[in-house]
Amino acid sequence: MARLIGIRHRVQDKTRRAGGKLLIDCPGYLYQMLVTNLALNSPPLAVGRDYNGRAACENVIKELDHGYALPDLACAAFWATEAALNLAVLTHNLIVLFERKLVC
Repeated sequence: MARLIGIRHRVQDKTRRAGGKLLIDCPGYLYQMLVTNLALNSPPLAVGRDYNGRAACENVIKELDHGYALPDLACAAFWATEAALNLAVLTHNLIVLFERKLVC
């Protein structure tokens, strides 16, 4: 059974990241709607935090796809493809760590 969860975010609390959409004309608030099949006893805020964590993973996958041409890494052997993918992910992680070190 699916359920719909609505989460209201204050705009003034959103200094770190963007999130939520302007669904209705209510100044100062953004809204996020989630459709989930998680258990009914799961608190809505915990469900929202779990789904937001998953969304970050999807952005990394898109970045790997566009920045490292992952669809073109398919090799003749499965193990060679896995090695190329692992090398691309390692390279991405090293670049992210290097960028963080430059900012600090």
